[in-house]
Amino acid sequence: MRNEQDILLSEKVRQLFNHFTELFNIRIAYFTPEGEEYRVGLNRAWCPYCTLLRRKLGNEALCLDSDSKIREKARASGEMIVYRCHGGLVEAVKPLFSDDELFGFVMIGQIRSVEEIPPGKLSQWNKKFANDELRNAFRAVPLISSATLSHLLPLFSSLVDLIITKKMIALLGRHPLVSVITRISEHPEEDLSLTQVAAMIGKSVSRTAHMFSEIYSKSFKEIQREIRMQKAVELLVVSKSMGIKEIASYCGYDDPLYFSRSFKRHFGITPSSLKRGTG
Repeated sequence: MRNEQDILLSEKVRQLFNHFTELFNIRIAYFTPEGEEYRVGLNRAWCPYCTLLRRKLGNEALCLDSDSKIREKARASGEMIVYRCHGGLVEAVKPLFSDDELFGFVMIGQIRSVEEIPPGKLSQWNKKFANDELRNAFRAVPLISSATLSHLLPLFSSLVDLIITKKMIALLGRHPLVSVITRISEHPEEDLSLTQVAAMIGKSVSRTAHMFSEIYSKSFKEIQREIRMQKAVELLVVSKSMGIKEIASYCGYDDPLYFSRSFKRHFGITPSSLKRGTG
């Protein structure tokens, strides 16, 4: 099973997903090559209609199997697949390939383009519950006309192409920045410079700086500072024996007063206040 440390997902991808979800009121998600849902625009959950189908009507296995088959079809074709699911909603899946390597899938879905639930699904519901809950949930799904979809779906496809072209997604272990992030995390006391980092990964200083901006939308120094600050929080919360001065030194700050000021700017609270509150 792939975990979060295995996938390098650019901050720009998160922003694109959020913007797309906000603008069109639809669900957009990134799936790993193994088919695990990893990132969702605005962290949007399934719509109530899909939840009823999966949970109350017992269609969970059917939904998962259908999604798996569509992803496999998209992988095999290398193209975006648009389809109507068993519940009558329009969905689209596009594979992410870079240099013939599959990096995952991007999917939009839970789009209603018709007025009524598929008759078979409604009949199945009525036999079990005989109420309007499913019909009302279906009608609450955003309705997008076929004419609008003819523009929206190519836009979605272009969004995925942009993600690929800009190399906004990578599998960790194959990206040169992984060793840098690991080293900073394991040795936050080291005062690495961008020049040293560039030498570590065999890139020019300008290219290295661009890679940080491209992947994280932040500079190397900003990433280094964030990792150090998170390490400081961990030690302040967990360690009973280390004082503020020791923690500052461990996180690469020779001056504990400067560390305290930096910590407060970053989190809005002083290290000593955090330590007192958790000690």
